[in-house]
Amino acid sequence: MGNILRPILMFTGNYSSDSSLNRVGVKNTFSLMKQAFFTSNGLNLQEKDSCLIEDMPYVKAYEKLQEYIESLISSDIVFFYFCGHGFPDYKNKTVILSTTDTTKKNKDRCGIKHIDLIELLKNNGISRYIIVFDCCQAGFLCGMGEESIDKSFDIKMIDKSIQNAVYISSTLRDEETIQKEIDGKFYIPFSYHFANYILNRPKMTDLELSIHEIFDAVDENLKNDSEYLATCTSQQKGTLWDEKIFEIYSQSKSIDTSSGFLFSTYFNSTQLKVLLVKTAIKHPISKYDDFGVPLGLYVLKGHLSTSGLSIKVDIYDERLELRKCEGDTKAKEKVYDKFKTLVKRYDVIGVSMCTSEVFPAMEKFQIAKDAMKITFCGGVFTSSNEKYLLSSGLVDYVIPGVGTKPTTSLLAQLAIDKIQNTLGKTNIRIDGVASKNDINQFDGVWVPTTLPVMRRAMWIEILREYGPYLKDEKTGKSRMDVYTARGCSRNCTFCSVQKESRQVQLQKPLDCVIDEIKYLQSQGIEYFSIKDEDLLSDPQRLFELLGAVKQEGILFKIRARYDEMNNLNVPFERLRELGVDEIQYGIESPDIHVSRNVKKGFPRKPIENELIDFIRKHAEYGITANCSFILGIEGEDEKYYDDLMDFITKIYDDKSKPKIYINFLTPHPVNSSFPTQNYNLATNNLNLFTHKYPVCYAKGSDFGIRKKMLETYDNIVSYTNSQNYNPPLNKMPENLKKLFTNGKSKIRPDIIPQYTGKEE
Repeated sequence: MGNILRPILMFTGNYSSDSSLNRVGVKNTFSLMKQAFFTSNGLNLQEKDSCLIEDMPYVKAYEKLQEYIESLISSDIVFFYFCGHGFPDYKNKTVILSTTDTTKKNKDRCGIKHIDLIELLKNNGISRYIIVFDCCQAGFLCGMGEESIDKSFDIKMIDKSIQNAVYISSTLRDEETIQKEIDGKFYIPFSYHFANYILNRPKMTDLELSIHEIFDAVDENLKNDSEYLATCTSQQKGTLWDEKIFEIYSQSKSIDTSSGFLFSTYFNSTQLKVLLVKTAIKHPISKYDDFGVPLGLYVLKGHLSTSGLSIKVDIYDERLELRKCEGDTKAKEKVYDKFKTLVKRYDVIGVSMCTSEVFPAMEKFQIAKDAMKITFCGGVFTSSNEKYLLSSGLVDYVIPGVGTKPTTSLLAQLAIDKIQNTLGKTNIRIDGVASKNDINQFDGVWVPTTLPVMRRAMWIEILREYGPYLKDEKTGKSRMDVYTARGCSRNCTFCSVQKESRQVQLQKPLDCVIDEIKYLQSQGIEYFSIKDEDLLSDPQRLFELLGAVKQEGILFKIRARYDEMNNLNVPFERLRELGVDEIQYGIESPDIHVSRNVKKGFPRKPIENELIDFIRKHAEYGITANCSFILGIEGEDEKYYDDLMDFITKIYDDKSKPKIYINFLTPHPVNSSFPTQNYNLATNNLNLFTHKYPVCYAKGSDFGIRKKMLETYDNIVSYTNSQNYNPPLNKMPENLKKLFTNGKSKIRPDIIPQYTGKEE
């Protein structure tokens, strides 16, 4: 389907609070405008596919406007037209659009700011729009009319991210428009000539018009009108200004308007079609998968949808498709085959991958290459393994880390190539992107300087797709992950976040986070998991956030560091009052000497006893302590495992039942090899690098230590009844178990990792 024109016509001529503001010319003009848009003599659009706001109070008008815009899809093109009083907002350099209850005194509360309108459009994925303001003070659309700004004003001052928009104003700032008697009726001149030009177009059988042509015709009429003292002007970017988007047909022509008014097929035929993929890992079995919404992919999709590029972006989550199958084995088999058919519809296939997702991702890339598609990947694993990925012959481009900016630049060039019919034939060079054509061009990870905000349109899409699968197992409430910041200032050796963030934490604007959570609450989400890596680095921000979104029955899961919680003496009672239900801690080890070997950053003094008291204290306030531990760290011995089991029995009993997660130390490959240093690899099959299987061991450990480690793992899982998130090792491949316990692996750390599914 092509792009669909979505008119929003807002006309306000009657004012309930101040009748001196009434303008009968607005009502007459609106009647004429509807003829131009919705009759066969005009554009022949359908009112049911449009939004008409005539003489409505602020609350009702804004609700209707918001509801309509939220119902649109990113490929729609919005034509927003306002006619009525415009009030200046000198402080914010904006024009306020009047509603029926707007007066000069209450305009800040009862008027719609044009900057809020722009934000509403962008938050819902609308990247192409035309805005026409026929009102006094309309020049405040970016300070138009100031001496320092040309009459064609610089839209970048207010709408910095838009790539394809048109703004038209019937006045400069501080100018007033008028109503004028024409043929015995009062009209607003600019809008009168706009509608009149459409209704009395040149006598042609069919006609396609651009907004540029209509504007020029209106401007010419007003210049010849000695009574019209204001100056209309425009600001535009991109192709929309000259695109033939207003199509007028002769009355005898058959027109299908059942699904809205279709634009020229130009956009549809030249769109670059991109499929972003989230794969399902093979190990451990799906029961233990960390299923959730792939927020990163939706942020990227939202970012691309407002870039103004001719790109169609879809997301395929294989894990979601498998969830839909429930226990139907045959249906699951069809899911794996579905991708082979799906991939044929797209030009470009992109996959995000962490270490455990490499093998299934490479399977997807093989299918994509068999279908002759362009491929790219991004994510944690790609931050240091671009040479391996590009050498595989299955990946064309690598964007290491979370590279929104380089990804956009890459797809922008591919979109141009498709328009020019050179897709896949050019040697593309983009900063921050490694290419198969020049593997050595890449010299570092692109580090973001801002954290993208999730737009409303993306949340709507997420809720539609994932709604039935968002239940929290413990509470039964609908649950959603939310990011309020990204990055961590710490330097734990087992974590890759610091590499991407350069140990800098980026925070989303707090008002945006609050707005996101409040919207999700209104849609039935009652459990929020805040995924920040170091939330308590700014405790004041945490309490301000929770206080702003507190509601009866709403619960939160947060992440925190034990040392920060303990040092700050954060009151558990207050956290519980604000809805905190669970706090996740990366304990890693209760032994300070062992934890120091992974640079956890805990103080040097022993922490076992105070840590026991700290964890048990959560239960007193009805908060679950979620504690993760790592096995296999250098320095562990058989006594250590006895002490660890003793520690677990002291924190877990009838009164205190923390969640216990046990992970195995898992090295991250760097530069297509393993920097094992003090460790040996049991396997280099990354299909098994899920943190739930032992794939490496300390060089100082012997058979007894390694055997004791596996036994302790199973004992802890059994004692804490945590099989749902710690798979018993009887599910572990036997070959891996033998390689690990015997310690006879001959794998060299400097060889390229294997993704063949065969254990070495």
